[in-house]
Amino acid sequence: MTRPSVVFQPHVSMQLLQGVDLIARAVRPTLGPRPKHVAYESVTRTNAPELLSDAGTLARRIIAVSDDHVDLG
Repeated sequence: MTRPSVVFQPHVSMQLLQGVDLIARAVRPTLGPRPKHVAYESVTRTNAPELLSDAGTLARRIIAVSDDHVDLG
């Protein structure tokens, strides 16, 4: 568990933007008039990779990012 910390404005906005960009890059292929499939492999690797074609399911499957502040985005 990480200790609570105070992060000030320039770093907060950059890390929040990184988190939003990460999700946007992950779901971008599934958007548009001709969506494409995205292969998703879970972290535990207990099942075979899934082919997902909708952005909502893909965004929900991305549970956590390593950096707490980026994960907030």
